[in-house]
Parts: sequence; C-alpha cells; structure tokens
Amino acid sequence: MDTFSCATYIVRVPAFPADAVDALRSPLAADGLRRCRDAADAVRLQAARCSDILYDAVAALPPGRDRSALLDLRRSLHNGRAARARRLAEKLVPLLPPAAEQAVREWDRLMVKAEHIRRTTEQIWDGEADRSMTAAVRTARLPAISLELCRSASPLAAVLERAETGLRRGTAPDIDTALSAYAFVVRACLKSTPRGSLSAWAHGVLLDEHLAGRPRPPQSVDRWDGDPRPRAHHAELNAFITLTLLRQLTPNTRLVVNPSTVASDGSLYAITPNCDAVRRIRADSALRELIAVWPTGGRGAADAIQALSEATGADPARAQRALTRLIDVGLLVSADETPLHDPAPLRTAARRTGVSEDTAAILTEVADAADALTGPDADAAVPALARTLNTVSHRLSWPSHALRYGAPAYADTVLTAGQLTLDAATWAPLYDSLRTLAGWIGHADPWSAPRKRAESHLAEVFGSDHPVPLTVALHELVRAAGSGVPGMRELWSDEFRLPPADDPGLAGLRQLLTSTPTTDGVLRIDSLPKAPDRPDSLTSRLAFYGHPVRQKGQPLFVVNSVEDGCGRADAHVQRILDRIGLDTEQRRTWPDSRPTPLHDTVDVEIGAVADSNVNLRVLGALPELAVSQGMSSHGPSTGSERIDARECRVVLGQGRMILTHHNKRLRVVPRGRMADFHYPPVLRLLLRMFGPSPEHRVQPVIAPEGRLTDAGCRVVPRVDLGGVVLLRRTVIVESDQVPRRATGESLLGYAERIDAWRRQCTIPAWSYLRAVNGSGADKHRKPMPIDLHSPLGIVQIERMTRRDARRLLFQEVLPDAVHAPMADDGSRWLAEVVWEVTPRNDGHG
Repeated sequence: MDTFSCATYIVRVPAFPADAVDALRSPLAADGLRRCRDAADAVRLQAARCSDILYDAVAALPPGRDRSALLDLRRSLHNGRAARARRLAEKLVPLLPPAAEQAVREWDRLMVKAEHIRRTTEQIWDGEADRSMTAAVRTARLPAISLELCRSASPLAAVLERAETGLRRGTAPDIDTALSAYAFVVRACLKSTPRGSLSAWAHGVLLDEHLAGRPRPPQSVDRWDGDPRPRAHHAELNAFITLTLLRQLTPNTRLVVNPSTVASDGSLYAITPNCDAVRRIRADSALRELIAVWPTGGRGAADAIQALSEATGADPARAQRALTRLIDVGLLVSADETPLHDPAPLRTAARRTGVSEDTAAILTEVADAADALTGPDADAAVPALARTLNTVSHRLSWPSHALRYGAPAYADTVLTAGQLTLDAATWAPLYDSLRTLAGWIGHADPWSAPRKRAESHLAEVFGSDHPVPLTVALHELVRAAGSGVPGMRELWSDEFRLPPADDPGLAGLRQLLTSTPTTDGVLRIDSLPKAPDRPDSLTSRLAFYGHPVRQKGQPLFVVNSVEDGCGRADAHVQRILDRIGLDTEQRRTWPDSRPTPLHDTVDVEIGAVADSNVNLRVLGALPELAVSQGMSSHGPSTGSERIDARECRVVLGQGRMILTHHNKRLRVVPRGRMADFHYPPVLRLLLRMFGPSPEHRVQPVIAPEGRLTDAGCRVVPRVDLGGVVLLRRTVIVESDQVPRRATGESLLGYAERIDAWRRQCTIPAWSYLRAVNGSGADKHRKPMPIDLHSPLGIVQIERMTRRDARRLLFQEVLPDAVHAPMADDGSRWLAEVVWEVTPRNDGHG
C-alpha cells in the first residue's frame, strides 16, 4: 500500500444510504422547539423591559398597598406567572404610567402568542413521536435488518413482527420497541462496523488519473463506482457447533502427543487442551521415554494401550486406565484432520474414509441447512437450521444445549457491484500523515510493565544465561500467579487496558498537543515531526479504520480505531470471497496483504484459536504455533507449516523476553483487535509476552484537557494532525449534571430544559452519544447518534440518565450524510476504509 498510484484497500459500507436515517429525525419537532424558544425569549425580554419601567413607577409611590401591588406585578412578570400578572395588571391600570401600561400589554400579547405556539408544538411533538416510532419499526422490518435479527436469533425480530402487526391494526408501537428498532436502523445507515447484513465488505482503489492514462476531471474523483446496493450474502455454521460435530461424530482414532509437552526435572509439562492452564505431571522414566518416542503420526487406541503395557509392564486393563488418565490430563490428544479453514468442513468430514453412512448423513443434513442461509428464503432457513440442530441433538441423545453457542450461524455480506474510488493526489498527503502518526502511537504497549515483572521473575528462577522451554516458563508464571507473587496475575487477566501515559511516543505527542493552541474548537498541527525510533517494538505496521471525507473542500481522514496492521481484514474478506465462489480473476482486484516481518523475525499465528469464524487466513498463509492439539483445527495431514510449542524457547536478558524456535525469533501475530483479552488465559499470556498490541486505543491517553464551561462540562477540541482527525470534538458530562425529567412533566417541557442545558454546554443537537459506567466493556460500546431536537432523542437521553451511566460523551457527527461519497444515482453512502501503513520514525521510514 505504500505505492500510492493504484492501491487497493478494504471498505465497510452500511446497508442503506446515509440520508435514510432522515426519516427518523423530526425537523417539524425541531422547528417547533425553536419557535417555543424564540417566543419564550421574546416574553423574557419584554418582561425585563416591563420590570425596568415598573421600577421607576414603584419608586414614585409612597409605601402602602399600591406600592406593594406594583411590586407583586413586577415579581409576577419576572417569574412568568402569566395568570396572576394579568389579574394584577387589570386591577392596577389606573396606577400604571402610559409607558408601563403599553409595555405590560405588549408582554401580554407576546405571552398569548407563546402559549399558542406551545400548544401547537405540543401537538406536533405528540404527532412526531408517533410518526418517528412508526418509521423506526417499519424501517427495521426492511430485509437487511430483518435478516440480521433473524440470523442472530435476536428476540427483537419477533417483537418487531408483533409491532408491525399492531401498526396494521392501528396500534402504535411501545417506546422500548421503537428505541431498539431505531438503534438498528441508525447502524444500518451510518455505522459501518457491525457485521452481517447491516453492512457489507467492499473494496476501493486510490487512483491517480494521470497514471491511469485518463485526464483528471474538474471535480474530485472521490465516488462510488457502480451500484452500492447489490450484495452477496455469506453465512456459515457457528464454528463452535462445527467443531462439536466434527470432534464428537468424526473423532480421529489416532492419538498424538500434545504439541506443548516438554520433559524437565523428572516431570512432564503440558498446556491443557482448553488453553486455560499449564500442568506439571510427575512421570516415571518409562512413561517419559514412551512419550519421547511416540510416533509423530500418532497411534490408534489399541496400539497405544499395547505400547503403555509394554513400557510399564501393566496388564491391558491397567494400561487402558492409564491411557484414559493421559488423555484426561492432556498429554495425549486426538489429531484433528478437518480444519475450519476448509470451505466446507462438514461435507469434507462426511467424505472421509471410515465415517459411517449415518454420521455422513447427519453432517450433510446440517451442512445443507447452513447453506440454505444464503438462499432466497433465508428468513425461513434460520429457524429451520435451529430445528435441524435440535433434531440432531435429540437423535444422538445429546444434552439440549450441546449445539447451542449463541447464534447458530455467522453471517457476512459483500458488495459485489461497486467500489470506492478516491483521488490519490488528494489523499497522498493524508496517507503520509498516517505514517508519521503511526510512529508516535504505534509502539505503546499496555502490558510492558507486567511483562518486565514477569521477565524479572523468570530470570530469578531460571537465570538469564540459558533459554527456558516455553511450556516450563508458562508453568512457572502460572505457579507464581497462584502463589500471589506481586504482579504475576496481570498478564493472565481478561481486563482491557489503555496504553500507558508515560510511553515515550504518547507522552511526546501529548506534549506537542499541550503546546498547540486551539482555534475554533480545533487543535491543529499541520505537519507532525517524525517520532523517535523504537527498536524494541514488535509493531511493524498499523491498520487505521476511518472515514475519508471532505469538509468545506478540505480532505480529512477521521479515525475510528487503530489496530495492529497484519492484513487481518484482507485475509477475512479473501476467505469469504472464496466461500461465495468469486473467481480468481475477480479476487485479484481485492487486497490480500500479509504482516510486514521485522528483521530476523518469523511471524506465526496461534493455531489453537482457529475455532472462530472470524479472521481466519487461508490455510498455510502463515506458520502456526501449535499450542494444544485439542483446540487446534490442524493435524498432521493438513500440510500447513506448523511450529510445535515444545520446540520453542524463551530467551531472557535481552531487554525484552524473546520467543525462539531453532534460534529464530518468533513474533505472535494477533487474530483480531480483541484477541488479547478474549483468548483463553494461556493464549492471552502468549500474545502479551511475544506479540504486538492488537489494538491502539490512544485517544483517551493523549486527549487534551480542553476547557470547562460555565455549566460544568468539559469540552475537548477536535485533534487534527496533518488532516488526520485522531479525536473528534467531544463534550464530557457527568451523568448527574444532565437534567432529570420531573414526574408528570410533558415531553416538550423536558425537551425545552434539555435544549437550554445542551446550549449552555455547547453540545450539538445532532451528536454521537456514548455512555460510560467504568467497566471494561465500555470500550466496545459503539456511540449512538442522538437527535436532541426529536421526541425519540429526548426519550433516549432520559433512559440513559436513568440507568447506571456514570459519564456521557457527546461527540461531533463526523462524518455526516453530506460528507459521504456519492454514487451514480446521487445517493450518498458512508464508507469506513482500512488503510495499513508502516510507521515512519527517525530511525527508519
């Protein structure tokens, strides 16, 4: 991608055009709210003029009842007590000077007008609430959203169906159903990150028109080429269900030694098949020797029992019990022969030699039910698949939950008839800015401090003068964590961590931001200097997920997230393209990149996390580290390059723990941005010790302090670094600062108070809202667009403040529909692109 003349990249595009969400917004309600505000302001100003005039009239009267009555009239005008002010004004006309009488009459006229506007607006808001709730339900019943809800086995699908039936009978949907439908509709129009039918994978090209042999048009070439509507649907059986069927119905009868098994100090060490612990098994010399000479291709059960009997001198019955124990502790595991990488694993397994006809029929039946998910009757195919799985469980006398692991199918969608074309000459400077920015933020590691403590502990136990077998080192860290050694449990935790604020790159970038003034709500640095070199970092490339947009004619790249750049999106899409049958020539137009290797380093993936539908590469694309054969989808017959954990060593004393294989340094490539805390414990530890950080969520760490408003909220400016918007303008509000709706208060009355509050806090009426309550899961909550000029938006914020949200973050809507690239028919479709860049530092670039 560093060649910019015709670089391809991955794109995510929502299911609907960006302006489709306008049907859920309420311009009439917004106009009514504005008219109410203007009328109230006019009444307030007139009341202030009346107060000034009445002040002189009161001063001219001696103390007594007349003076007290005028003071009461003045107070009533101040407090907006219209009825009392009118009664007093009628009684006190003889006491009022002409100017005061005229001012009070003008106030009364404005008050009558304001009351009329308010009554009219109340009716508008009631009507708009019903209309927008109806629009949300009906839009959410469109095929793209209905299919996604059905595939994900969401209970909302049935709720929406009942709501639509009620609409046909004249019954309005309830507010909970409407808000849920609204959330799905907005994601399908403006959010490109959800998978399934709510958005599609697409591809784009950075095109230099001159190099392409065509003259540059007078307007920008940023556009959607082709129709962005036709989609190809891809669905496959949930990987956990697939593995359950394969391992239970077509188990390999050959047993192999767990690839992590290591003999040391008279014991055998092995990582458990579930990768949640490391065991130390005390074994006599006969058993150790038997494990050492166990055939690579494995042994059948009968051969294994005979080998155990000959090695230990036990009778066959005792040898069989010993074999069972060896399997239970994970020293011996079955060799899987059908990988999930296979385009049709169940059909492949059904054709294997030795598989019975009944088993093959079951596997084929489930495969047929899963394949029907991409057919014309996909809505009916989803419940049919669930019934098929239940029938299979019942037929095999399995527990009812044996084939239930979340949604039964995993779905993706691909845009087949269009691509995003961007002008290379326009976007080349921003691409260059991304490379420079990557040098500042790409090397921060949340686990650097716990890793150093782990390295120091291992050095104390084993010394730093010789390599330590990987499994033995892992066992020692497990033992230390269980014994309460300070700092050892952190690397095992499933928590999410932000990068450290004292990281040299982040600290330097924050210093640059602190010394830069803010202009018109934007903190802008036109050209970032190169970051200092970081030779100790394992990051070789970063993937920026974001939106290329134009605002007032200026190109901006708005960053959504930053991940390790190892071609993960490319690999995921290439696998889908292969499964939906795209031919080789068509697939060449889609990107297919690999990780950028570091000097003298071999990139490997952990084979034991292959039981996921997400982010699988083509088999053999990278060497795989076989940690525990029981969870791996690879076996001796797959033919892919693999590295057994037993052959790996941990080298200490070189500034950072190094994982080696036959004196070659290994780098563990993460599989997805949530890998470091969604993996099983042992795999989390491996990635945190020997791999780059999967995700770089640096925005909260480098965000400038911003300014405090009079209302007590904090306004953080937009951060623009050479055209790269790393941080959107954000208003941070504590939840208890948001006005609460009073008992019996009308929706319009509450909306007026919210409107006055948000203008004090400089919060745009159309914003992205994210609630934070302090838990690690907050990081993955997607911001939800909210319109504080609409009835649905007011109910939305009321619900958020009633829940346990501790803090609310209001972000500017960037990009909006007006920023989206245009298709040939004039519709605008938001695009989230994936640009992978090599960090530019002082030392290399």
